[in-house]
Amino acid sequence: MKQLFQNREDDRGFIFPFVLLLSLLLIGVTTVSISMYSNSQLFNNIHKEELSLQSIFQTAVETYKEDDAASIHETEVTYTFPHGTAVITLMNHTENSDLLQFQLTNSNEFTKTVIKELPRKMQNSN
Repeated sequence: MKQLFQNREDDRGFIFPFVLLLSLLLIGVTTVSISMYSNSQLFNNIHKEELSLQSIFQTAVETYKEDDAASIHETEVTYTFPHGTAVITLMNHTENSDLLQFQLTNSNEFTKTVIKELPRKMQNSN
């Protein structure tokens, strides 16, 4: 190892290529790190929006069940929540279940469409 750094007559110009190689490696590592950080931030933002939409979906399903909007025979119901809106469209109605389309929009204007079949409440015969 000592011979590698000794100044010899036939090794002129050794320092510049060595420093250039280290500089290029350092710039490459820095560029990759910045790119990875940027992608991580983008992924976190998308994940946060997806969680917001999922929360709206769960709240809309529970509100729909509580309101029992299907018994009113409305083909479209809109719910507005503090963090977004849900438009529920009745696509198919059977005796046992309803096929619903949920159009979800959060406060940042991200949208998602979900189709879900909900079982209908069974009425007590008492």
